[in-house]
Amino acid sequence: MKKLKFLGWLSVGLIGITLTCTPLYAQEESSTESSAINPSTTETTSTQANLSETTATADSATNKTQEAADTEKEETTTSTETKTPEVPVASQPVTKEVPTQAMYRVYNYNSGEHFFTANSYEASQLAKLGWHYEGIAWYAPLEGEPVYRLYNPNNGDHHYTLSGGEKAWLAQHGWRYEGIGWYSDNQKRIPLYRSYNPNAKSGSHHYTQSLGEHNQLLNHGWRNENIAWYASNVTPSSNQHEQLKQISVTTAIFHHIQLAGDTVIQTSPNASAPAIANSASYRGLVAITRQKVSNYDGLWYAVAFPDDQIGWIRTQYLAAYRDNDYYLYTTGGPYPNLAAYPNVNVEINYTAKRLYLKSGNRVIYTMLSQHAMPGMLSPTGHYSINTYRARRFWWMGGGADYAAGWKDYGMYLIHSTPIATPNGGYKHDIGMKLGVPGSGTSHGCIQVSVEDAKWFYSHIQTGTPVYIHY
Repeated sequence: MKKLKFLGWLSVGLIGITLTCTPLYAQEESSTESSAINPSTTETTSTQANLSETTATADSATNKTQEAADTEKEETTTSTETKTPEVPVASQPVTKEVPTQAMYRVYNYNSGEHFFTANSYEASQLAKLGWHYEGIAWYAPLEGEPVYRLYNPNNGDHHYTLSGGEKAWLAQHGWRYEGIGWYSDNQKRIPLYRSYNPNAKSGSHHYTQSLGEHNQLLNHGWRNENIAWYASNVTPSSNQHEQLKQISVTTAIFHHIQLAGDTVIQTSPNASAPAIANSASYRGLVAITRQKVSNYDGLWYAVAFPDDQIGWIRTQYLAAYRDNDYYLYTTGGPYPNLAAYPNVNVEINYTAKRLYLKSGNRVIYTMLSQHAMPGMLSPTGHYSINTYRARRFWWMGGGADYAAGWKDYGMYLIHSTPIATPNGGYKHDIGMKLGVPGSGTSHGCIQVSVEDAKWFYSHIQTGTPVYIHY
């Protein structure tokens, strides 16, 4: 009995386990079998759901794509209708109008020369000496390509050229370079025609902006030498406002100024312009001012020694005005080394009030001078420096320093501005007339500045030829 009870319990227990466990297992099997037997049903349902979702997404994307396309089309249409295509425009260069100055024309009936200058004082002085003033020839810009001015001391002729080569060639053949006369218009607006007369000894070249005048000369045998340079079509009056705004110009001021010890001489009144190579050799000397220019770079002076315009200095390089005593100083710039020059000779021009030191026909130095007053003999002709020398002399109420004789031993001399008393200073009123056109101031001698006389006295050799003329 006990055994049966045990087995029964076990059986019941097993059955219980079976009954308990089998349905759970059977449910899992049933579920598994259902999933395994009908996969198509599950997949179809899932696929349909996925397809439905994908279709909805695709439709949504299609709708959005269509909307975007429609929107882009509308924007493109609107943009095309309302916007003007941008066309690149090339920038136009801005041309700065350069101020101008009048160029004066005077004519010498005796020599046949037409003379051109920007210096109204120079033109008026020539008119006083008998030249015929013919008015304004053209208007030259204050900046541009330089036109060089040269002078032939043998026939009194002037020549003007843009060509540095022509300038150098003429200087090598005895012409004296007188600096930059004016400037040619860089825009080449109005041509100046150049013609040549092969039969003329003086005034052999002519320059005009009138094509009619040019052609008339050609019809009378002159040769056509084409365009010399260019004038501006801007008159000083039409660009007056621009001049007042940017630059003011004073011409023909002719002050005597002393250069400072650190002076830099530049080729044009421009802070960026190059300096001349030998600026240092002019430091401390007294120069003549030709022009005064005020611009954005400051106040400038055009300086000359005494005929050749060297360049421009800024106002800070002006050591002092010497209008009241310039006759005490060097008037021609740095003195030359005469040992370096062959055939040294002296030429004195009474009309120009200049003493020229020359090497052959080439002028190597120029001094301001004066000659005999009216009623006194002013010898002309060919002479030579004689042996007379005097550090200071006083004779018959007159005297001077640093005298060298050139005619009638001790009678006709080259010497300094006269002294007032045997032991006194120099005669200021006479010294102030050195180089000034008009009547002379001496009794027959040639007067130069004190410093020029001292150098001449010390360096000019006995026997040096002297040629004197009006």
